[in-house]
Amino acid sequence: MQHFHPKEVAHGIIPGSVPPFHSLIDADKHRLTELITAGSSVHAAARLLNANYRHCLNYAHHNTLITPRRQSTVVPQQRAAFLTQINNEDTSIRRAAIDTELSLSVAYRLARGTGQHTRRSRYQQRVDSTNLRLEYLRLRLACLSQRDAATAVGIGRRAAYDFDHGLSHTGSPRRRFIPNGPHAKAYNTCMTTFAARHDVIEEGRLSAPALPTRIDPYKNH
Repeated sequence: MQHFHPKEVAHGIIPGSVPPFHSLIDADKHRLTELITAGSSVHAAARLLNANYRHCLNYAHHNTLITPRRQSTVVPQQRAAFLTQINNEDTSIRRAAIDTELSLSVAYRLARGTGQHTRRSRYQQRVDSTNLRLEYLRLRLACLSQRDAATAVGIGRRAAYDFDHGLSHTGSPRRRFIPNGPHAKAYNTCMTTFAARHDVIEEGRLSAPALPTRIDPYKNH
């Protein structure tokens, strides 16, 4: 008696048999072939036809309209070269991946395996973004131009524009940035102050703040 893997049975795919796509009529099959041949993804074509995605995928595989994705392989020389580069503090994972011709997903997987990279939660990413924006705003309120403040914290001019206006580029259109973490209140305070004085801050036109002697604005007193 022949036995099949449970996953194959669950998806209705049995080795040596035709995978199911019985919900597709001939017109659907013809149009699906045209769309995929023209460069459309199976997902997009299925949505356009209002058809069952799994059946469209099975039909595309059965007729070799698409090829199964293969897991990326890394030769020992690539792995050794990549790990050597990321051990250098001046080389980022992205830069090392480009230099050794690795995909980013494979590069980060290798980096995590050696402890060179830790996956951050979404909350931690928002906390880190809040801290970065706070550092940038403090520099802007200390009379630095947008260009100088952006260079100091390591961001581009486009990101600096979003920081100036309290926007988050997580989608389209841009949305108001919501701070997180222990410095959220400090961020809101700086953002309110900056927004009120933004018209005279651009390009260093804001006069130096009058602070008592021996007072550091970046320390808690």
